Amino acid sequence: MRALNAGFAEWLRADCTIAEVTTPHDGTLSNELLGDGRKGSWRRDWSRPRAATSKPEPASGDIDGVRGVDWAATSDETCAVCGTVSRQLRVIATGKWAGTHLDGRTTGMGEGTMGRWIDRCPGCGYRAASIAKAPAAAAEVVDLLVYRRLLIDPAMPMVARWYVCAAMVAEADGAPASRAVVEYLLHAAWACDDAGSVDAASDCRERTVAALQALHEAGDRYRFDDASADWALLADLHRRSGRLLEAGAAARAGLELADSPFFRRLLELQLRLAELCDTDAHLYAEAIADAGVEPEKKVAGDG
Repeated sequence: MRALNAGFAEWLRADCTIAEVTTPHDGTLSNELLGDGRKGSWRRDWSRPRAATSKPEPASGDIDGVRGVDWAATSDETCAVCGTVSRQLRVIATGKWAGTHLDGRTTGMGEGTMGRWIDRCPGCGYRAASIAKAPAAAAEVVDLLVYRRLLIDPAMPMVARWYVCAAMVAEADGAPASRAVVEYLLHAAWACDDAGSVDAASDCRERTVAALQALHEAGDRYRFDDASADWALLADLHRRSGRLLEAGAAARAGLELADSPFFRRLLELQLRLAELCDTDAHLYAEAIADAGVEPEKKVAGDG
């Protein structure tokens, strides 16, 4: 109970001002039956939305403790689920770049600012790339007890929870096999990396693997750079999660499909790392150095 209370306090600090927390309202987060007969629901008087405070404007400087943020933007967004108007700040670029990880994450940019890659509604708890848009099932998902608990679950870093919650909404939109689900879960893993939460990062990567495999079963792909691009990502997801046999199998499968020298070298690197039981993060540059291709060659997800 102490851990749950701590998680709830963290959520309040992230989403609500002191005035909002102390203002009387008709909401509750509990296991008690509410007036509509449902259990564990969150209800608030949406007839009192917050007013917009400004138009979108550029911002720069230090954000969330990260120095050297070159460009960010704030805007007042209306939540498509509950109608609450809130200020959203999105980091666009940090001006730092030191290479790209094998899973497509650009180093430097975004590290420590991932909480600003996703919108957060302080009213209903909706999380999405843009809270101004919502699938038909969003309101129902956001109201689920499992969703509410995930928002305050201390077992996972706070920012990672936001991405997993966004993935839950995307999954419930009638298309669980979608690129959006894969991307949200992959970003959740990166957020866990930033927080130093190894176990949670592995869990998020395993979720990403399942979402990527579902995407393939539906006849779709996440990356289109090369026929083997998704297999290179699968190999990295497995390897970083400690599933070395699966990583090796994914790399071999990708090698049979690879069209370019770059991706062949990339998959050979993944295979070699798996054989060495190496679960650390590595850069594209390690493959590029041996591939005989231009360093500017990048795959989807690069900054």
